[in-house]
This record gives sequence, C-alpha cells and structure tokens, in this order.
Amino acid sequence: PTLVVHSLRDPRIPFDEGRRLASIVPDADLSTFDSETNWPMPSDPSHPAIVERIRAFLEGGTAATRSDGLAPDL
Repeated sequence: PTLVVHSLRDPRIPFDEGRRLASIVPDADLSTFDSETNWPMPSDPSHPAIVERIRAFLEGGTAATRSDGLAPDL
C-alpha cells in the first residue's frame, strides 16, 4: 500500500498532481490536509491530523479512518 499526502492549497505542486499520482499507483490512498504548505510544521493547525493519518496508515489503518472526506480512489 501507498499513502499519498497532499495539501489542498499547495502553492508549488497543484492538488491535481497529488490526485493524479494516487490514481496511477496501485492501491494508493490519497490523504489531504488543508494548508498552504507542502508539509505542515507543528505550528500549522493541520499538523496533528496529518500525523495521525500517517500513523494510522503505518499501523494498517484504511481509508475509512481518514477524516478528509475524500474517497480513496480520487
């Protein structure tokens, strides 16, 4: 399994590129976060949620544990 993590408002890499990557990698799971950065630092409000998504994925969690509202096949 592969987890693709992408910011909805990434100024460098458009969200559609993250969605495209997730669509071409077999069994990829797209997890999004609402931020204007490539990766939220601890001071970013989205940081705790994305860390939790990564932990859940590494522990064998599925898309059903996600809170971003996006289907895993986007």
